[in-house]
Amino acid sequence: MLNIALVGAGLMGRQHLGAIARSPRARLSVLVDPSGDAEALATEAGAAWAGTLDAVDPARADAAIIASPTPLHAAHAAPFIAAGKPVLIEKPLADSRAAAQDLLDAEARGARILLGFHRRHGGAAALATELLRSGTLGQPVAAEASCWLCKPDDYFDTAWRVGPGGGPIAINLVHDLDLFCSWFGPPARVSAMAGAAVRGLGVEDTATVQLAFRSGLLATFTVSDAIAAPWSYELTAGENPAYPQTGEGSYRIGGTLGALELPSGRFWSHVGARSWWAPMEMQELDVPDGDPLDRQFEHFCDVIEGKTAPKVTAADGWTNLALLDAIRASLEEHRAVEVDA
Repeated sequence: MLNIALVGAGLMGRQHLGAIARSPRARLSVLVDPSGDAEALATEAGAAWAGTLDAVDPARADAAIIASPTPLHAAHAAPFIAAGKPVLIEKPLADSRAAAQDLLDAEARGARILLGFHRRHGGAAALATELLRSGTLGQPVAAEASCWLCKPDDYFDTAWRVGPGGGPIAINLVHDLDLFCSWFGPPARVSAMAGAAVRGLGVEDTATVQLAFRSGLLATFTVSDAIAAPWSYELTAGENPAYPQTGEGSYRIGGTLGALELPSGRFWSHVGARSWWAPMEMQELDVPDGDPLDRQFEHFCDVIEGKTAPKVTAADGWTNLALLDAIRASLEEHRAVEVDA
C-alpha cells in the first residue's frame, strides 16, 4: 500500500483525497493544510495531520500530491523532490515561468513530476490520441474549441476571481490549450482578443484565441464564462458529475480524411471519393468512460512504482505557462506573438 502525502485541502485537494480513498493501491498518510477543518478531514481518512510542511518528514511518504495555492507549488514540492519522491502537482505548474524554473531543472535531473492536467487521462482524450496516432483523420489541418459556460454571480464574490488570472483564460481555457498541445505538438504563434462587456469587472469574461502550431495546424478557441450554452468540455464530457451533461460536442478536429467531434465521439468521413460532392457518413465512436481523476491517480501509482513515466510533465506545464504569457502579450500589444516554448 503506497503512502501518499497530500499538501492542500481546498477544492482540488479534496478531489485528490477522494481519488486516494477510492484506490485499492494507496492510502493517505498525512494531510498538510492549516485550515480549521483539515484536521477533521485527516482524522476521517485515518491519516495524520500537519498544519505546516515543516512538521512532515518527506522520507516517510512514498509520494506527494501538491494541491496548495499555485504560488506555493514549487516550495511545497521541493522537500519531496529532494527526498527522491515522485510528486503530482496540481495545475498550473506555478504562477510564472520564473517560479517554475526549479521544477523544470529538477525534472531535467531525473525528478518524477506529474502535472495535474487530468483531462489528458479522460476517455475523449484517449480516443482523439488514438485516432490521430493511427492516421484515421489523415493529416490534421484545423481544430476548434468552444468553452462557453455561465458562472453564477456569487462566484465573483471571491476577490482573486475579479483580478488578473481570475478569468476564464487562466481558469478554464488552460485545459483546452494543454489538450491541443498534447495532440498537435508545440505552439508557434498566437493572436488573442478579450473583453469584459457583460460584467465590466477587472478581468475578461470572454476571449478568442487563434493558435498556429509548428506542425502547420491552425486552431481557434472561444471562451466565455458569461454565456448560457451547452458547449464546454465540462458540460459535454460527463467526466465530472458536478456538471449536468448536455450530450453536445465542444471540440472539432478536421483532417484530410475525416473530422472528429469531441467529447461526443462523432466521426465524419466521405463515402467513396474525397470530394464535397460525395456523401458523408457519421459514426458514433465509443468514448472510454471512467473518472479522469481516478485514472490520473492510478497512473500516478504506476509512476511511483516505476512502471511508467509521467504522462504530463513539468516541461508540458512550462509550455502551458509560455502560451499563457504569449496570450497576455497579444492582448496587451494587439498583435500576433511568437510563443517562447
